[in-house]
Amino acid sequence: MVNNRISAKLSEEAFARIRAAFAQIRADLPFLLDLTKEQKKALPKFGDKSIPFVNKTLEFAKEHSDVIPARLPMEEFSRDVTLYNQLFMIYHEGKELCDQINDTYLQVGAEAYSTALAVYANLQINQNLFDGSELVLDELSKRFIQKTKKDTTTEQI
Repeated sequence: MVNNRISAKLSEEAFARIRAAFAQIRADLPFLLDLTKEQKKALPKFGDKSIPFVNKTLEFAKEHSDVIPARLPMEEFSRDVTLYNQLFMIYHEGKELCDQINDTYLQVGAEAYSTALAVYANLQINQNLFDGSELVLDELSKRFIQKTKKDTTTEQI
């Protein structure tokens, strides 16, 4: 039996607004990067303990600018810390939203797939009751054809 935990409809207008909101977020963050694995590995490790360290260091540097070498880019440091703190909040809000979207996506997908399996089983049982059943079942059965790892022949599971 299908476990229907969610029954919702997203209007086309709401869907369009959400997509537009994502486009606006990207437009407001034109500096976002897409780092490679190698680039990420090369970065200094920066974790939860580093956040207060960086913020306190900036605070100290502002209070004691006379002992900070002029060659250090303090204005850029301040901008980086401010942006980091803003992105930290955006990231956590976005991650929470993405996690909820993902969980809902998984649940709705599981519900749809479970219902599709039930419909498919019913069609198999009742294939002699409707015209064109062979074509329909052939098309639907493609979902269950899988290539073996040893060769490129296909077998039905």
